[in-house]
Amino acid sequence: MNTFPLIRTKLSNEHIMAGVFAVLVLYMLPSWIDDPEKIMSFAAVLAVSLVLDSVINHIRFKKTVCSVSAAVTAGIYFNLAAGVPLWGQLLGITAALVVGKHIWGGTGKNIFNPAMVGILFTSVFFNISYPSFNYSWLLLPVLLLSLPFISFRPFASLGFIAGMTAAMIFNQDFSLHNFVSWGVVFWGCLVLTDPVTVSLNPVLGLAGSIAVGFAGLQFSNITLALAVGVVTLNLLSAIADRLPKRENRRAVPKMTIKKIIPYQEGITTFVDLTENEAAVDQTAALPDKVEILKRIGVNGVFGMGGAAFPTINKITATVDSKEASKHLIINAVECDPGLLHDNWIIRHKMDEISKGVDILKRCIEFESVTLAIKAGNMVECPQGMKLFEVPDYYPAGAERILINRVLGKKLSYKDIPSKKGVLVLNVQTVWAIYEAAVKNKKIDSRLITVADMRNKSSYIVKVRLGESIQRIADELKLSSINLFIGGGAMQCRNYTGDETVDNTINFIASGSFPRYKESPQCSRCGFCRANCPEGLMVDRIAQIVDRGDAAAAKRYKPEKCMQCGSCSRVCLAGRNLSARVNAAKATVRS
Repeated sequence: MNTFPLIRTKLSNEHIMAGVFAVLVLYMLPSWIDDPEKIMSFAAVLAVSLVLDSVINHIRFKKTVCSVSAAVTAGIYFNLAAGVPLWGQLLGITAALVVGKHIWGGTGKNIFNPAMVGILFTSVFFNISYPSFNYSWLLLPVLLLSLPFISFRPFASLGFIAGMTAAMIFNQDFSLHNFVSWGVVFWGCLVLTDPVTVSLNPVLGLAGSIAVGFAGLQFSNITLALAVGVVTLNLLSAIADRLPKRENRRAVPKMTIKKIIPYQEGITTFVDLTENEAAVDQTAALPDKVEILKRIGVNGVFGMGGAAFPTINKITATVDSKEASKHLIINAVECDPGLLHDNWIIRHKMDEISKGVDILKRCIEFESVTLAIKAGNMVECPQGMKLFEVPDYYPAGAERILINRVLGKKLSYKDIPSKKGVLVLNVQTVWAIYEAAVKNKKIDSRLITVADMRNKSSYIVKVRLGESIQRIADELKLSSINLFIGGGAMQCRNYTGDETVDNTINFIASGSFPRYKESPQCSRCGFCRANCPEGLMVDRIAQIVDRGDAAAAKRYKPEKCMQCGSCSRVCLAGRNLSARVNAAKATVRS
């Protein structure tokens, strides 16, 4: 099933590369003021690079693809080869794009920085003079504008700057003039931060770039020496990134996502579409353990956090667990940016939650009972429970992540928490346990969040299982023809027109379709890896799936994926990476 986050980053590779290009142009301003004819030379180099890149991309992808990366290559190349005759520059930029980029398969697939390939080609025929930059106060703001790009390859970038600075100090020629005119920041922030050609590996990035920066100043032709050093580092990066790696340790979630429509007490509307469910008489006395377990099973209590796993199975596994200490965690974190109904439950149904916990205590002797909520949600915790505030990160409410935060226990993706003595239940599930065990009520309804993203309105809706999605949309007069359903805003799918509310649906929304342009040009920024809470090599898995061989992704353990959708949300190429990882996960499991 192709699910996707309903929200995604507004940034793209094209936006970032356009920013890099703008900075590169600013580097040329001082020389253009001294020699305006260079403007025409750069325009010619830029035009050739854009036309050449566009033509090759159109041949390769059978469609028009943005060529801003070629403009960046032209900007880097021209800054370093400004003293070369125009015809030589045109040959150099052609070599940069054809040999340095497209012969490998295009953007994201090349292993050498194309501009450096162009410089090496040009240096065969011309002596490229150095320093490359006119020392001018105009360059000072440009240096500051270059610094944000360090974030792409910080170890390589800072390593190069440190290495070149150390070389200047070692050679006793360090000065602000040399620091600027020799382009220390230019190389460190705009060349060594190329995510396509420099490894994510911090050790290689730092050590290699220090060596390149330091060694580059020991040769008379600094430009050529640095270009050779960068290309060598590119080659080492390509080799290192293809070597077998140890299984990544689970990453710590660190992505904060604001609520699409924040919950506001007294403003967020509660709607009951169950047509006044008939009340069930409460049992005079609490049933015993055997009867409790029977009622939970017979009345169909399920995990309402989205997994829909039969709750009786989790409870029974915890009862049978051989662990000396057992713990109950009530998950009311609700970290998905679209969901609101758990927040409503802890504000309006805490008495029922407390009684649900008492029911569970009759079945299992817990060492601790914890109510986990998102930091900032003010709620009064009943006696016998301890309150634990989870930082506002996504997906901090995921089961194993939550267990680690609350209890300090690290469970692998193969561990079943209930068998380890840890029972994690969504807060609505605990409410359902109370309804099933005390009222002996069949669980045939539930709360969901419904959002109208165009009108910025949201509803907490009580619906029957099997209710028509379309009827719910009509009842609430949702404004858009685009309907999305799923476990939350980060795990949505298109409404097909005939679906009903089932155990897995927590969220219905109307709004505009998120722009997944599915660009073929992955820049290897590494954001998907950095934001994966399981530390998966998402980009590698996606590449393998795109080749049509999902089974080959087994060595990257796609089965660890918790389907949070973080990778799709942050992808600068606008690719639905989570769908690819899920495809590999399904193939490996089958």
